[in-house]
Amino acid sequence: MNSYLRFSALVFQMAAIIGLFAYVGYQLDEQYNPTTGTYFIICSLLGIFISFYLLFKELKNLK
Repeated sequence: MNSYLRFSALVFQMAAIIGLFAYVGYQLDEQYNPTTGTYFIICSLLGIFISFYLLFKELKNLK
C-alpha cells in the first residue's frame, strides 16, 4: 500500500511540474514572441523531461 501512495503522489508532482513549465512557457511566449509557440514547446518538453527523470529516479530507488 505504501508504494501505491508514493506513486500516486508522484503522478500529482509530475502534473504540477509539467503544468508549471507549460505556464511559464506560455507567459514567455505572450511577452516576447506572440506569433509562435516556441517558448511554450521548449518549456513543456523541459517539464516532461524533468518529471520523467524524477519518475525513473524513484523507480530506481524502489529496487
